[in-house]
Amino acid sequence: MTATRGQAAPEVEATYRRALALCEQGGQTPYFFSAQLGLWAFYQLRAQYKISRPLAERLLGMALDTQKPEQLAEGHRALGSTSFRLGQMGVARTHMEQVLALQRPDYPVYDFLLGYGRDPAAHAMSTVGWILWYLGLPDLARTRCQEALVLARNRPDASNLALCLIFAAEVHQCRREVQLTREYAEAAIAISCEHGFPLFLAWGTVLQGWVLADQGSHEAGIAQIRQGLADYAATGAALGRPNFLALLAESYEKAGDAHAGLEVLNEALASVEETGERVDEATLHRLKGELILLQPSVGPRAFTCDEEAEACFHKAIAVARDQGLRSLELKAALSLARLWQRQGKRDAARQTLATIHGTFTEGFDCADWQQAKALLDDLA
Repeated sequence: MTATRGQAAPEVEATYRRALALCEQGGQTPYFFSAQLGLWAFYQLRAQYKISRPLAERLLGMALDTQKPEQLAEGHRALGSTSFRLGQMGVARTHMEQVLALQRPDYPVYDFLLGYGRDPAAHAMSTVGWILWYLGLPDLARTRCQEALVLARNRPDASNLALCLIFAAEVHQCRREVQLTREYAEAAIAISCEHGFPLFLAWGTVLQGWVLADQGSHEAGIAQIRQGLADYAATGAALGRPNFLALLAESYEKAGDAHAGLEVLNEALASVEETGERVDEATLHRLKGELILLQPSVGPRAFTCDEEAEACFHKAIAVARDQGLRSLELKAALSLARLWQRQGKRDAARQTLATIHGTFTEGFDCADWQQAKALLDDLA
């Protein structure tokens, strides 16, 4: 039921709560942990992190008491997943790497009743890949995603492969590799259609819409993203919504519709405050600055727009730096440097951009790094 209806469907919560009640009546059976895990997944997908975080901590505490490797892997995976969404990348990476240390890649058997069909090793490897991109290691991120796909293809449940394909598409979207984003999103959609995974189908639809908009089919791309958002919400899920709305706002930017883009960003920032999902907060502030600059403005209004956009870029840099998200800091610094270059503040632009650009030790083929390098050369 969790795969076909979605783990955030209301009846899923009721099922796991009944299972917990039965377990408590008969003592803590091995499936007590599984029922707790199911509840964590339900609240996690609904972006109710104030509930899913304590549940994840409880799961890990239970696993530490039993010292069962499978439960330890699930406990670390749960807490790592929630930490990732809260923008706590160092914590998230530590927990996910603990999962990989506990789960041998060649491990042939997994109790899928315990994990509701989700292999903790494949999920953890994919998540580590995404985390590494945020941390400024885009090449290693790509490698981990490929390793996750190898794991998933050797597992018996198709939902693992659908998830790893989605995460690979996300990482390539972050790397601005449009064709690869399209290929992985289409593969995820195909598997989701075949096996009936509405959540991954909707997620892939959003990414496919972003590809269309990026390639110039703005109207079709925006419509597809909105369809994906609606289908995703229909599963009961809200996890990742700020990220999806960022893709929609960026698509409106490419279409030249600043007003619609800013409305979407207001919704996304409200979602961040409501749920605490801050992993893409810096992106939202950066895009807000870009869309402000896109608005028609003359005279004093032009100066005001520049000031408002600059404040957004500074906010984006501060948030990214506080979270240790170097890839997002580079994007925001690039936006600020471009604004300052246009204003004749060449020294400030060069210093701001060079500070973060110089910290990268890989990803030299990525569009963001190359654009920053080109701007620094121009400012030299």
